[in-house]
Amino acid sequence: MTNYEKAFVQALGKRVRSLRASKHMTRRELSLASGVSERYLASLESGRANPSIAILCRLALALDLTIEGLLVVDQQGAGSVTEGRFGTAQPRAASALADDRPKRQAV
Repeated sequence: MTNYEKAFVQALGKRVRSLRASKHMTRRELSLASGVSERYLASLESGRANPSIAILCRLALALDLTIEGLLVVDQQGAGSVTEGRFGTAQPRAASALADDRPKRQAV
């Protein structure tokens, strides 16, 4: 995993934890609502798990968000959707870590 990917996964974990807390949900409650185990949620929130699209879908649904809303993170990792649930906010961590992105080669 590249540094960019590690930073994004850590920021995503912080975002999930922040969203869960803002909805006054325990990890167990989010686990029951999403079908994702408490142990996996703990790994995700600590930045150790790299979730699949299916898990992101489950979490977004349980947190009453779109996937886009779930993925918007800031450089500190806590994240926020600045224009509401369907806003146009862009992931700011991506621009901050652009130099570490894998380079694409022309075909």
